[in-house]
Amino acid sequence: VKFPVLFDMRQRDQMTPKFQAPQLEVAFIGKFCEGSSGQMCSSEDNQYSQALSNLRAADVVFLIDGSKSMSEYFGIVAENLTNFTEDYIGNPDYRFGVATYGHFKFSENTNVGDQIDYQIIMDLEPNYLGNFDHVAQPEHLKIEAFEDRPEATNAAVFQTAKSFNWGKNNPNFLIHIADSGDRQQPSQKVFDALSKNNIFYVPIAVEG
Repeated sequence: VKFPVLFDMRQRDQMTPKFQAPQLEVAFIGKFCEGSSGQMCSSEDNQYSQALSNLRAADVVFLIDGSKSMSEYFGIVAENLTNFTEDYIGNPDYRFGVATYGHFKFSENTNVGDQIDYQIIMDLEPNYLGNFDHVAQPEHLKIEAFEDRPEATNAAVFQTAKSFNWGKNNPNFLIHIADSGDRQQPSQKVFDALSKNNIFYVPIAVEG
């Protein structure tokens, strides 16, 4: 079965060829049936049917930077989560969750796995309410306890991967909305936690 994969080559690093233009590339993993026009194929019919069934269900968790610098965006984020999920209202095959995060609990904590300011606002469940207005409530904003200390971004991704009861057979998506990244590269623990639960990680940056 073919699955889409996105290659983001807009940001250059030391391994980027000198003359490579910034680009986004979509590729596909898998194969098509011989003699058909775009029909997905598998070695066994039951495997094919199961794969199609899996693509009609998903778990999606929105991880939101809840620091004070994000306060002006909370209403916009809540509105867009409502719009994003409105096609799935009442559909039990699609579950949605929401979590927010801030800083590490203590100034000496800087590593993935250390205690962070973290809150699950909504566990993974079907969208029966139809709106996410409660996401914008002030109590979900975190107080910036440490001056010039970055949010615990990588630690929050790790925490989210471990905290939710992700589905085992359907695609899982962690959509991360924030105005800043982490000053450190993510450790292998973060990648392992995402991989263990078959999570596609989708970061979305707002202006910050």
